[in-house]
Formats: sequence, C-alpha cells, structure tokens
Amino acid sequence: MISCEVLDAAVWDVVCQALLKPDLLLKALDEDATSERNRQLLEQIAFLERQIASHSDDDDKLLRAYLAGAFDDKEYAGRRKMLRQEVETLQTDLRSYALRC
Repeated sequence: MISCEVLDAAVWDVVCQALLKPDLLLKALDEDATSERNRQLLEQIAFLERQIASHSDDDDKLLRAYLAGAFDDKEYAGRRKMLRQEVETLQTDLRSYALRC
C-alpha cells in the first residue's frame, strides 16, 4: 500500500514537470501518434469503415433482389436481420478501435 500523501506528491511532481516542460509532453504525444500500434489501429478502423460501407451496398442489393422477386418476405427479413446484426457488430468494433487511438 502507498500512502495518499506519497502518491499525491508523485502525481503532482509529474504534472508539474509536464507543465514546466511541455515540449517533453508534446514529444511523447507525437511518438504515440506515429507509433506502430497507432498505425495498426488506424488501418483496422479504415478496414471496418470499408466493411460497413460494403454492407450498406449489400443492403441495397438485397432490397433490389427482393423487389425483383428473387426471394419471399420471410427470406428477405431473415437476410436483412443477419445483415443488420453484422453491421452492428462492425460498428461496435469500430467504436472500440476508435477509443484506443
């Protein structure tokens, strides 16, 4: 266990150093922004965004196929429900990755 006084002093020391030497803080932020981890996160976000857009196109195709009589109401509803669930999963993943950046 660490006493509150010791912990407070350590935290305030770091805060003061960051305020007195903002160039160190900016350098650390720049390094994090250009890190391999961040690059991979941005690539994953772009991939998920493309997948969501693709599913939107699939939804339009599904509607056109239904209107053309390619399948009945029940099959259309089932396929559309599955497509919406996939989009929801992708959007949840996208939000998760966006929070990590």
